[in-house]
Amino acid sequence: YHVNYYVTGSIIAVGMVSDYFAISRLKKKPKITSEEYAFITTDQQKDLINQIDRWALKQDPADRTLYKKISDYGQDVIFALPALLMFDREIRKDWLDLLLMYVEGHVITFSFYNYSPLGPTFIDRYRPFVYYNSEELTPDYIMNSNNTRKSFFSGHVGSCAYSTFFMCKVYCDYHPELGALKYLLYLAASVPPLVISY
Repeated sequence: YHVNYYVTGSIIAVGMVSDYFAISRLKKKPKITSEEYAFITTDQQKDLINQIDRWALKQDPADRTLYKKISDYGQDVIFALPALLMFDREIRKDWLDLLLMYVEGHVITFSFYNYSPLGPTFIDRYRPFVYYNSEELTPDYIMNSNNTRKSFFSGHVGSCAYSTFFMCKVYCDYHPELGALKYLLYLAASVPPLVISY
């Protein structure tokens, strides 16, 4: 790999600052109004939700807190997984370049999340809990949350996919003798993001 420290450092610095402001702006997205809530939770509106997403509306709302913890803590663990590459002597000698590439890639991934026309800055896609009704997820709770319109695309899944595929790519590049076995590693790299996605 060739890392230009000035270019990489600049991308990291600019990306981190711009992502900070983007996340602050996302936290200020408007809350759902009572009229909007009454409209989107009608059976007719629920029927318009695509088949891929509709299964999420049939989950038990009582499990939401557990799955949220699994997603948040799981992301942190997956984020740290590439540190395992340092057990490889050949890879360890290039640790600074690889660390900078890893951070740069994450900054770019976050920028896509924050600024892509497909991301939550431009698309208001309701999280599944908006459609739930339970002791915890009452209409008042939902309408007072500023976290209702950021369901697409998933920053957690994007971050996890970048982490595992980065790890896999680096390992395979340092070990070309793997041959076709590298495809199994890439398959394995897809599992953690899929679990977080679920």
